[in-house]
Amino acid sequence: MKKISLASFIIKTRESKGINSARELARKAGLSHTPVIHIENGKTLNPTIDTLISIARALNIPVMHIVLAAQGKDPESMDNTTSYREAIEKIYNNSPKEVMANLLKAMNSEERRQFLLDIFGSAEEIKRLFFQ
Repeated sequence: MKKISLASFIIKTRESKGINSARELARKAGLSHTPVIHIENGKTLNPTIDTLISIARALNIPVMHIVLAAQGKDPESMDNTTSYREAIEKIYNNSPKEVMANLLKAMNSEERRQFLLDIFGSAEEIKRLFFQ
């Protein structure tokens, strides 16, 4: 898997979406411009999950893409199952449970469906684990 910095991922994605500055991205994300500028210039290496969610929404990208980028993984070259599982385990093991809940809430229904399929392998396995 190709490595990427969160800063370069956000800048590349922002520019590809026609958002010309970190300030404009911050405004679209409903954030102060300072944290976004700090992320883009590498001063903030571990932003909060809420900040990442806000930026992902402003960029109109899947939340997991920005979560993976925050962990140095390029979402464009990822193996979904392994990468998602590793990313979620890292978040789950190193964060309060509310963070995981916020991440799942921030995903749209298709992202959640794909996430669960990537983690558990099949709809049958999800049913077995959660509904039987």
